[in-house]
Amino acid sequence: MTARTVVIVDPYSSGTLLASALREEGYSVVAVTSGSSIPDLYVDSFESSDFDAWFTEFTPELVKELRSLDPVAVLPGAEIGVELADRLAEQITPDLANVPALSSARRHKGDMAEAVAASGLATIRTLCTATPESVPEWIARSGLEGADLILKPAKSAGTDGVTMAPGGAGWSEAFHGIIGATNCLGLRNEEVVVQECVTGTEYVIDTFSVDGRHDILDVARYGKVKNAGNIAVYESLEYVSPEVPEYAALARYTRDVLDALGIRFGPAHTEVMLTPAGPVLIETGARLGGGGMPISAEAATGDNGIRRLIEYLGDAPYLHRDYALRRAVMIVFLLIRAAGRIKGAHLYEEIEELVSCGGLHVDVRDGDEVQPSSDLVRSLNYGFVFLSHEDAKQVHADYAAIREIEDRITIEPL
Repeated sequence: MTARTVVIVDPYSSGTLLASALREEGYSVVAVTSGSSIPDLYVDSFESSDFDAWFTEFTPELVKELRSLDPVAVLPGAEIGVELADRLAEQITPDLANVPALSSARRHKGDMAEAVAASGLATIRTLCTATPESVPEWIARSGLEGADLILKPAKSAGTDGVTMAPGGAGWSEAFHGIIGATNCLGLRNEEVVVQECVTGTEYVIDTFSVDGRHDILDVARYGKVKNAGNIAVYESLEYVSPEVPEYAALARYTRDVLDALGIRFGPAHTEVMLTPAGPVLIETGARLGGGGMPISAEAATGDNGIRRLIEYLGDAPYLHRDYALRRAVMIVFLLIRAAGRIKGAHLYEEIEELVSCGGLHVDVRDGDEVQPSSDLVRSLNYGFVFLSHEDAKQVHADYAAIREIEDRITIEPL
């Protein structure tokens, strides 16, 4: 019997988890890369041995070659592959394709905000432009004089290039620092998204869609702290029960966002700010959550977007359902509180003795020169802890112990 084929476009980050899981289930997995080289951000995550074939870049012959393999699905592995995966799915697996006309809205943050606003949903006030001259007029028209602003590239990933302009001060410098620069995906920033800075609690919602029906796979809440002059620095991610009061509003809003973006099939990863006025979209990735998020989600719920895809592709009918929380799970990002040189990094080893510690990843050593944690990328680069236990109280106690251990580690001034 010939193995059925799944095509993964830019199979980096969590796309590598998808590839290995499909191979374990007996699928033939084919990689397509949207560029001639792998972006530096993803080089370490790509495993060429996971694939039976590997095609580079879109060519007129690519669709014909892929069709000859009779794939059962075409999916993006990482953010950079969303648009090409859309294009290929439309031509090769049209029954499992997202709405083609909205492809840009699933990748371009400016188009995304515009599509969601056009659907009548609450959104963050947004300008997307290549010209800084248009920003002051937009600020005035939007009534945002003196308000905090967020600037970011229109087509990057994660927190790359995301900059805050407190009270609007420094927006021009931030704009010029983004426009024309090469982002973490190796792409030139052609446009800048400028937004009002909204406050509230940030959540991430993972989903799996079939025929435009969206199942909620997990909801997790980010913890943020002030750190060394930076506001709202990511310091934890905790999976929450669907019984929490905010769940209904988050689930309803997320489903409406996915409809507005034309998502019909596959996993999606949506970030939402729950403000006093209700939820507003930060952004949606029409793909799996990045990094190891499918792993932590499975620990918390017993499920994730990879499992759902394999279930859908299997012989039994797909069963729509939302998640249940099985275990308390928290990802704790290690915090560096000041600039300087690390001393006492061996103390991080004490974290491994905590009852709920299921994994410790530390990337700092004695003598390393560090800067204060300021964004999610830097936090992840310093390290993180995976906590998991049947009792949420144990997880919270171990979280507090991690912060106490960090307080005993010295940052010597340079």
